[in-house]
Amino acid sequence: KMASSLESMAATMQGDRLMAGASLIGKKVASPNGTAELVDGANITGVLSLENGANNIMLDVYDQNGSKVFTQSLGRQAPGDVTVRWEGFNSNGQRMPAGRYNVVATVDAFGEISQVPVSTPAIVRSVSVVNNELMLELQDGSAVSLSKVQRIDN
Repeated sequence: KMASSLESMAATMQGDRLMAGASLIGKKVASPNGTAELVDGANITGVLSLENGANNIMLDVYDQNGSKVFTQSLGRQAPGDVTVRWEGFNSNGQRMPAGRYNVVATVDAFGEISQVPVSTPAIVRSVSVVNNELMLELQDGSAVSLSKVQRIDN
């Protein structure tokens, strides 16, 4: 009887999580996967968090085929959140077509080189619970755990 009560309580909690997650459908979230949709005439912005600052950040943008289309050195950065922006042009100054792009930041933190996740905006398409974790399916087809989302906008 106790096991059945626990199972019932777990099912109720999962249902509550799904209901709370449903309110996120259609909202814009900052997803740490670096993938973003470039719309004609627009740009892509993202945020990366630096715990200790950096000597330099190299920002690279890749197209859907994995080809690097843009790179930029952002120089020395203080600790905290750094907003990055890609205007939608390749390294030759040509406007890139609308579509999905991946933004990658390589950080030189005073001799320690690492890739730091860039949180980019994405629209939530659906929600599900996987292994007791609320997962958001994004408009670009990727999925991210709600616990990894840094920001939610209307």
